[in-house]
Amino acid sequence: MRSRRSALFLTGALLATVSGGCAMQDVSRNVYEGARQHNESLRGTPRVTSAAPSMSYDDYDKARSSAATLKSQ
Repeated sequence: MRSRRSALFLTGALLATVSGGCAMQDVSRNVYEGARQHNESLRGTPRVTSAAPSMSYDDYDKARSSAATLKSQ
């Protein structure tokens, strides 16, 4: 009985922390930035010529929202 209560309490605390601590936009920004940084690290050293650097999340979000606006018109 005691372990069941503590498990229930820990589950509730975890859900409250996760649901209250992060907004969906922050999660998508962190995922995008993490993937972008990972791709940047795979390109190699600065001596290696690489493609143009990836755009920031803010630029990506602006381009995505303007494309959605053009589609809806």
